[in-house]
Amino acid sequence: MIIDVFVQFKKNKNPVEENKKGEYVVFVKAEPEKGKANREVVKKIAKYFKKAEEQVKIISGKKSRKKKLLIDKN
Repeated sequence: MIIDVFVQFKKNKNPVEENKKGEYVVFVKAEPEKGKANREVVKKIAKYFKKAEEQVKIISGKKSRKKKLLIDKN
């Protein structure tokens, strides 16, 4: 399954929300440097979908706030 994700920084809200466009908004505290924010996004999406972190991969947007993630169904 491929999902669209939009990243919001420095927010103290629910970690993941689905918006009206069908994309997932992920709220992260990590700074967008050295992949820290991307790792936090993967961790929160994995938890939201009840998957292992290894089953979630960023397939586009590694340096953008808009990302596409692949979630392995197995």
